[in-house]
This record gives sequence, C-alpha cells and structure tokens, in this order.
Amino acid sequence: NNNNNNNNNKDNKRSKYNNDKNNNNNRHQQHNTMASSIPAPADLFQQNPIRFIEDLATSDQTAAYGNTPRPSSAETYFISAMSQLHSKNYPVALDKLTKAVEIAEQEEKQRKNLQAKEALAVIQLECGFVHWLMKQYDQAVVLYTRAVETFGGLHGKDSPKMEGLFRDYAQLLDAAGKKDEALEVWGYVLNKQKK
Repeated sequence: NNNNNNNNNKDNKRSKYNNDKNNNNNRHQQHNTMASSIPAPADLFQQNPIRFIEDLATSDQTAAYGNTPRPSSAETYFISAMSQLHSKNYPVALDKLTKAVEIAEQEEKQRKNLQAKEALAVIQLECGFVHWLMKQYDQAVVLYTRAVETFGGLHGKDSPKMEGLFRDYAQLLDAAGKKDEALEVWGYVLNKQKK
C-alpha cells in the first residue's frame, strides 16, 4: 500500500512538469543536450535547505523559524534536531525531525493557515535532508516532493525563489537513482536560467 502511495506521488510529481506529450518529448531532447549529468553536491552537509527558508517563507514568523519566543511543540523538536544535526548526530536528529513532522502535520490540519503550512514544509525539507545525508533516498524524495509542492504552490514554480530548491531537488532525485525525473527538474532549472 505504501508503495502504491509512493508510485502515486511519483506519478503526480511527473505530471506537474509535463504539460503534454509533445512538450515532454521536446524537453527530453533538450535534457540530452543540456543536462546530460547533474553535478553532485561538493559537500552534502553544507547543502542544508535551511539556507532557503528566508527566501521561501512568506510570513515573518516562518522566516524566523526556530527563533520565536514561545515555540510550538513541533518547533521545539525542530530546534533540538538542528542541534543534533550540527553535531552530525543524524539518527537522533532524524528521530526528532520525524516527530516534528508528525506534530506539524497535526498543527497544519488544525490551524489551516499559511504559517502552519510553511512550518510543515520547512520541517519536511529538514527531515528529508537528514534522510538524504543517511542515504535513505526514498524517504528523502517523499519529503522533498511535499515541500517543493507546498512552496511551489505558494510562490509558483516559475518564481526565482524556487531555483535553489529545484537544484537541490534534482540532485536528490539523481542520488536516489531517479534519473529521468532528476534530468527533467534539472532541465527546468537550466531553462529558467536562460530566460
């Protein structure tokens, strides 16, 4: 059942970048000439997606995530996980981020506001990043996909704010062995740079 959900997520993800079959064929030909390979991160630890938060956040509260006077439960776990991540204690960081994702999902369902939605996306990115560091690619892809969809929905996938996140996403997909999807996202990034 979980595999079916993952396959559905993959199919949904692919459809977001494929407007029609002709367009897809043209893009695939462009990928072969423009993006035959995706550069791997030089130092994955330095690729922490937290570096995008100020650009991606639309609310001041989310931009300051982890620095608020009275943090939510999810934020408390997030802050603790960041400390563990800084110490490169990935398993403990992952446990805390996984718990933070669960709490943030509940908070987002209850509050149904922009801040809760963005906070969830931030935590999903970080949790996905730790999965990536631990080479747990399937889980990383699921979490990054959700965060990319959230921020893409807020800003529009054509927003310059999304470029760095799309680059990381392509590199993660490549590391996960999802070459076609990775090249599609990477080609999209390269096309955006030409405009």
